[in-house]
Amino acid sequence: LAAVGASAVTLWDIREPRRPAPWSPTELPEPGRTATTATLDPAGTLLALALDEGNQVLFVELKQGRTAVAARPVGQVAVLPTVKQQLLRSLRFAADGETLWVTSGDNAQSRAQGHQPTRLSAVEIGPADAASGERAFTVHKTLDLRDAGAPVQLTLGRAPPVAAGTTIRTPPEKTSLFFTAVSPEGFDHPGAGESALLRSDLSGNATELLSSKELLIGLDVSPDARLAVATRCAKGPAGLAVTVANLAAGTTTTVPLGPADEADLQPPFDRLTLLVQP
Repeated sequence: LAAVGASAVTLWDIREPRRPAPWSPTELPEPGRTATTATLDPAGTLLALALDEGNQVLFVELKQGRTAVAARPVGQVAVLPTVKQQLLRSLRFAADGETLWVTSGDNAQSRAQGHQPTRLSAVEIGPADAASGERAFTVHKTLDLRDAGAPVQLTLGRAPPVAAGTTIRTPPEKTSLFFTAVSPEGFDHPGAGESALLRSDLSGNATELLSSKELLIGLDVSPDARLAVATRCAKGPAGLAVTVANLAAGTTTTVPLGPADEADLQPPFDRLTLLVQP
């Protein structure tokens, strides 16, 4: 587990869940101190940081030594090199750690400069160079989903690990991505507009799985991607709930959690996060 702050990252060893062991905080490389969001690869050794400008993702190696963790930049990539507005929204590694998925699109800052389509980008992660340790990062594909709405949270199924000794891996095109999105009204009038949970097959086909007049914000799916779980938020004393969608059966269950704070309805809609235990 990695806890990323304004200028440092703290790594936690959670192999023994009842006795999590934190390392001392490690200073982030200077460019990473403007990051807007971050994610850690499944091995716990590579941190991806979305930078404030240039729609760049910085990759930082976290190496555990005898007494401390060292953070070292090993490369970066421009996900949207021709776009000037800051549009990156969510980052998530694939289960094999060889692909980083990125969503981008409308946000509270970019709205004043016109509508931006929601985009899904796959960044391929190359092996470390034997001499320098540097790695190659390449944007494999970027797709426009123009009618999806502004992206909020991204997740994908975590396939079971491949047995040792095999070379089979799931190519990026075979991965299903799930994300929540809000309509433009949600930025102009918090709590207004519509929200949706969508699934994309990365061939340009996005399927709406759920829609709501309430905000669908935090999102995760079960490891087999059969269940999607989202936080639902609206104004009122019973505005906060969790909705579980059985994607195979086409049924949903909603569990009330109590009142929602007014700030929960404000962009960038990142106060409510949700994770399904693997």
